[in-house]
Amino acid sequence: MLGVLIDKINAHIDLTEDEMIEFKSHETDRMRGHKPGWFAYITSVVKLEGRMYALDWIRGLTEYSEDDVFPYQLYEVIDCDFKNKIYY
Repeated sequence: MLGVLIDKINAHIDLTEDEMIEFKSHETDRMRGHKPGWFAYITSVVKLEGRMYALDWIRGLTEYSEDDVFPYQLYEVIDCDFKNKIYY
C-alpha cells in the first residue's frame, strides 16, 4: 500500500481518506496543537524515499468524537524536528 501512496504523491494525485489514514499510520514524528475541547489538531510527519511529508488532521478526544483527515491533503516539508512536542 505504501508504494501506491508514493506513486500518487509523486504524480500529484490527491489521496483518498483511507489512503491518508494509512499514510498517518507510518508517522515518524507528530505535533499536537491547539486542543479546544473535544478534539485536537495534529500534524503527522512521514519520511518516504528521503522526502518528508506532513498531514494535518483532527483527533477526536471523546468516545463520540471521531478522527478526521478529510479533506486535508498532505504537503512536503523541508525539515521537521517536532520530537513529539505538544503545544496548547
